[in-house]
Amino acid sequence: MTAQKTEQQFSAMWNEISETCLTQYGIEVGRNAQFVAETIYGMAGERDSFTYAECGVYKGTTFIPVYYLCKELFPWFTMYALDSFSGFPEETVLNNNDEFQSFESLYGEGRISKDHFESARERCSRLKKKEHIQQDYFGLYAEEFFRRAEGKKEIVVSKYSFGDLETKFTSGPDRYDLVFLDCDLYLSYVQCLEFFKNRTDVFVFDEYYSLKYPGARIACDDFVAANGEWTFFNKKEEAPYFERWGIRKDIR
Repeated sequence: MTAQKTEQQFSAMWNEISETCLTQYGIEVGRNAQFVAETIYGMAGERDSFTYAECGVYKGTTFIPVYYLCKELFPWFTMYALDSFSGFPEETVLNNNDEFQSFESLYGEGRISKDHFESARERCSRLKKKEHIQQDYFGLYAEEFFRRAEGKKEIVVSKYSFGDLETKFTSGPDRYDLVFLDCDLYLSYVQCLEFFKNRTDVFVFDEYYSLKYPGARIACDDFVAANGEWTFFNKKEEAPYFERWGIRKDIR
């Protein structure tokens, strides 16, 4: 099968899934969901099962489209939705790595481009202090996600803070085929990367190219620097420009 034919087949499938998500759930499927889906599609091959975990599911705008993709690709699959389902605690204190000044440091060290830095500065200038981690910013999202997940036997909902995964999330499998991190902040990324690093060979990140959350990139860079068997992969998009990133473990 040619790469072009495979791309066409994915595109047709994804268009149908996007239409289903829009008509049934009012979800306008975003490019982050598409990048996760493209990664899974590229892994499918002759697999007859798949295990997926998502950390930070919010209303399921990535999770639900991925559910329908897995339904198309695999006879058996299980999806774990990991979230506090209550937003960030009101007493959340930002790590220094999550402050805008970290974008300045990243740019000064040549780790992000000038365009990335300028876009981040413009985006952050429109946010009130800590607005993006306040519960009002997220709203009451749990009920909407639960409604969208209702009746889907392949979905396992796990209501935990990421810092509690090691001690409380004991019912999950030993291995996950892919883990998607959409957990925003430096410490959450550190906790999830550490928990899953021996349980998966593929991570996909929502915030590595974030214009709001510099700590996510710092956590991922530090993780790869400390664990040399992991390497980055990415996709660059135009109109508007954006970068999607993940890491894979070298299993040679």
